[in-house]
Amino acid sequence: MTITSNFSLMVLLLVPMAFATHGSYSPSVVLGQTYLSRSIGFASGVTLGLSTSLGGVIIPVLGFFADVFSLKLTLCLLSAIGLVCMIAAEKLPKPRT
Repeated sequence: MTITSNFSLMVLLLVPMAFATHGSYSPSVVLGQTYLSRSIGFASGVTLGLSTSLGGVIIPVLGFFADVFSLKLTLCLLSAIGLVCMIAAEKLPKPRT
């Protein structure tokens, strides 16, 4: 428990975080398939494979960051990264129908 010492509040905050983390897989695959409509299987592999691979590379870096600084600061950094990603996603061109 980093930001709160109240266990119930922690669980309440973790539920939307879990949905936000895992709920992005399906829309990103569908968006990739829309952008690469001629190669649907390739688009699925790239979107899921790339996100998994990048996560595997970045997680040790974040662990090192948490060891050097603090877990609370690392969680704040992750929130900022999520915000930057959300802004970047808004800048994506609209898919052609």
